[in-house]
Amino acid sequence: QPRNDPGGLARQLPTATRLGDLVLSAATRDGLDEVVAHARWSAAAHETLGFDGVRGRAVVVLFHGPSGTGKTAAAEALAAAVDRDLWVVDLAKVVSKWLGETQRNLDTVLDEAATAGVVLLFDEADGLFGKRGEVTDARDRYANLEIDHLLQRIELHTGVVVLTDRKSTRLNSSHLGI
Repeated sequence: QPRNDPGGLARQLPTATRLGDLVLSAATRDGLDEVVAHARWSAAAHETLGFDGVRGRAVVVLFHGPSGTGKTAAAEALAAAVDRDLWVVDLAKVVSKWLGETQRNLDTVLDEAATAGVVLLFDEADGLFGKRGEVTDARDRYANLEIDHLLQRIELHTGVVVLTDRKSTRLNSSHLGI
């Protein structure tokens, strides 16, 4: 794994937690095992099967639950299981009030993560993936554009992306379009 610099937009989190350290229900363990297998083998499967499209190569996972339930620990264990570094996106530095700056920051983080081959964690992703709403002014329009841009970039990403959310009702797979 080459060492890349996410430009201060993300920080590396040590992956001290292992899958065996997690206390999970059988269903949750099975789901996490499926994610690990997908993260390990999806690129090889795409190549072997001759899939040459650029979409759908990302492994995108949503962990949800109240604070303290182990969402970040599960992301650490996932990264350790696939032998990758874990980067946590600093949303305070990514999101900008300046037009187009948030999209540029997201592009930088996702490009660097893909080059480095890391697992990328958007902790408390509901802050970034806010619900697209009705457009009543220019601010709403640009907020929707930022969300659309992020969803499109994640769709084109070639690595593993973990999103966490405290409540699954705010952020769910149908909202993400995956």
